[in-house]
Parts: sequence; structure tokens; C-alpha cells
Amino acid sequence: MCNLLLDSDIIIDHLRKYSPAKDYLQKVFSGEKGFAVSVITEAEVLSGKGLDDNNRKSLVIQLLDHFTKITVSSEIAQLAGEFKRKYEMRLMDAMIAATAIRHDLRLITRNIRHYRCVPNLQVEKPYE
Repeated sequence: MCNLLLDSDIIIDHLRKYSPAKDYLQKVFSGEKGFAVSVITEAEVLSGKGLDDNNRKSLVIQLLDHFTKITVSSEIAQLAGEFKRKYEMRLMDAMIAATAIRHDLRLITRNIRHYRCVPNLQVEKPYE
């Protein structure tokens, strides 16, 4: 069962071989924690430099396949629009925050300040 929503920055840190991120994601593979990602995170990660290389892109897709993926529903889109308007958030961050709230998930991110304005959003910074 998933109770945590992983933000893009954690996966990007892992792909950049940042040790704390690699250690944290190892929990996914050991089954200690159940993680989900928004399809927004999937798009953000796959938009990265270096993914024109099909081999690298394939490895990233394999990594993303380890997570439960949550699609953007109309309800999430509407809530994200509200967050963007009220809190002047980036749209992608607003969509990830709305996903976490609608699915009652704790958001795992290094970018706490991006989300601090959203009431009732549970946010955790997994490492420095």
C-alpha cells in the first residue's frame, strides 16, 4: 500500500547519483515503504537532459516503473488550479500537491518551501 508521494527532485537526485537519495530510494526496493509518483513527476523526470539517449531513457523508465503512478483527474486539476491561483505556485508543484491531498499521501520532497503554503499538506524532507 502506498502512503508516500515522491516528488521529482528525489528521483532526479537519485539519477545524479546523490548518495542520500540513493539510500532513501533503496527503501523502495527493499519493500520498507510504499511509494507513488504523479504522472507529472514522470513527465518532469523524462524531460531531463541526457534522455535523448534511448538507453538512458529506458533505464529511467525502468526506475519509474517501480512506483505506483497516479494520474491527474479532473478533481486534482481543479484543486491544482486553486492552489496555483491562491498561493502563486508553479503549476506542476500545485498538481503534485493536489495529488498528495486528494489521495491522502505524505509528499516526500527536498523543496519544502515550494509546498509550505498549502494547508493540510503533509510534507517530509527525507535528507539534506
